[in-house]
Amino acid sequence: MENMTIAVRVFFLFFLILPFIRCYPLLAAETVYLTPQQALEIAFPDSTSLTPRTITLSADLKKKIERRIGVTMPEDRFTIYTSRIVTKPDGYALILDEIGKHLPITFMVAFTPQKQVKSVQVLVYRERVGSNVRQPNFLKQFISKSSQDSLSVGNDINGITGATMSSWAISAGVKKAAVIVEELDNPL
Repeated sequence: MENMTIAVRVFFLFFLILPFIRCYPLLAAETVYLTPQQALEIAFPDSTSLTPRTITLSADLKKKIERRIGVTMPEDRFTIYTSRIVTKPDGYALILDEIGKHLPITFMVAFTPQKQVKSVQVLVYRERVGSNVRQPNFLKQFISKSSQDSLSVGNDINGITGATMSSWAISAGVKKAAVIVEELDNPL
C-alpha cells in the first residue's frame, strides 16, 4: 500500500513539473539582437532628436484599428518614437511584441513621414527555431509598404521555411503598426 502511495506521488509530481520541463527549452532560447536605442539609431542615422510619446488608444479608435487588421489587440497603449532632423520630421517608429509559435517576438517598425515602412528590425527573439525572420532578405520585403498593402504571408510577403509562425507574426505586427500610425491624427 505504501509503495502505491509513493507511486501515485511520483506520478502526480511528474505531471506537475512536466509543463515546466517542456517549456524550459523555449524560455532558454531568448536572444537579444538589438536594444531599442540601437534599433532607433540604425533606422534614423541622421536624426538629431528621438522623442518617445506614449499614446493610449480610445476605445473607438482601438475598435477601428482591430476591424482594419482583422484581429483583437490585447494592448491599447503604444510608445511612438518620433525622429527629427533639427526641426524637420524624419519619421517615427513603434516597438511591438507579436506571438510567434509560443513566445513573443519583439521588433521595431520604422516609418517615413509619408507613413511607409522604412525598416523592420528584430530586437529580441525567444523561440528555439525561426530566428531567420531577422534576416535582411525577409525584412526588406516590408520596405515602402503601407497600411494599404495586405502585408500578409502568401500575398505580398514571402514566408520563410522553418519560420512559418514567426513570418506570420512579423507580417501581422507590421500591418498593425502601419494601421496604427495611419489612424493617428498626428504621429509626428
